[in-house]
Amino acid sequence: MPIWICENHDEVLYYIHRAIASKHIVYEGVTVLHFDSHPDLTVPAKMKGCTVFEQEKLYEELSIADWILPAVFAGHVNKVIWVKPPWADQISEGVFNLKVGQHKETGFIRVACTETYFVEELLYADEDSLENCKDLELIVRITALENNFILDIDMDFFSTQNPFKLLYTEEEFQCLRDIYRFEEPLSTSRKDLDSCVRLRKAQVDKIEATYSYLQEQSSSCSDGKLCMKTLSESCLNQDLVKLIEMIKNHKGEEPDYEMLHFSGMSSDIPHHVSSSEMIDSLIQSMAAMLKSLPKPTFITMARSSYDEYTPPDQVEHIQSSLLRVISSLYGEDIAVNKCYQ
Repeated sequence: MPIWICENHDEVLYYIHRAIASKHIVYEGVTVLHFDSHPDLTVPAKMKGCTVFEQEKLYEELSIADWILPAVFAGHVNKVIWVKPPWADQISEGVFNLKVGQHKETGFIRVACTETYFVEELLYADEDSLENCKDLELIVRITALENNFILDIDMDFFSTQNPFKLLYTEEEFQCLRDIYRFEEPLSTSRKDLDSCVRLRKAQVDKIEATYSYLQEQSSSCSDGKLCMKTLSESCLNQDLVKLIEMIKNHKGEEPDYEMLHFSGMSSDIPHHVSSSEMIDSLIQSMAAMLKSLPKPTFITMARSSYDEYTPPDQVEHIQSSLLRVISSLYGEDIAVNKCYQ
């Protein structure tokens, strides 16, 4: 049984595609048993449905949280079981029947699901506005499994950081969270959801317009200072302007706007660095769970240490412990492929 260990989680999709092409796993109807601190159920907001079938282009556009939904839209995966650690709260426990389709007007991939996770990421769309839909059963808990499933493990399941939190002071990071804070819809009615999406889009658009304006101002002001008088008269996010000045005063240089924006959009992801004892306990709990399930067809793992979602000083311990457990569960007939070396 092959085990593919990658550094970045989106890289496992390439090996899943290879396994499908070689008929090691079936083309459609695949279940993914997903151990992770993050759902990984986003998709680039402007990804067209046709991109899913252009593999090289697809791999270029993906990031670490984007690899599952393209496999759903392509028809390969129809069930995801997300086993989450106690500190992960992005999606509540339960069973969700989703439609993943292509928006009739824009061609972008969207999800017909009213969970906050999808609405906040601006991926929600009403089912009536989608075409070429694929069904996805999302189970946020563990249930009985049939044969023919992929076991997928992100090592940040056992210990995880929000790496962006480490880039700023507590005060700066709290300001960033406030600026990007998502206001949930009043209800799951179509009217309230549509209103929520419009407000969220306006919020993000204003933030992005502020970055663009500041970038232009920084380039045009000869002394390197922001032209605050002009800014105060514009319809920009003034809290963001103040935060940038705070960071600039603290670090002595202008922050990287792209990194700051990415940090803001990711400010609410989990941060829980586990002790060695907790890591070992979680691995043993996972082993007990897997022991009661059929043998997987295929195993993928992500280290997630280069970007520091998995603490770099813990990743080798987690990986070696996982491989020992998997070897004890499934015997010696496994082939470990370390794709990150």
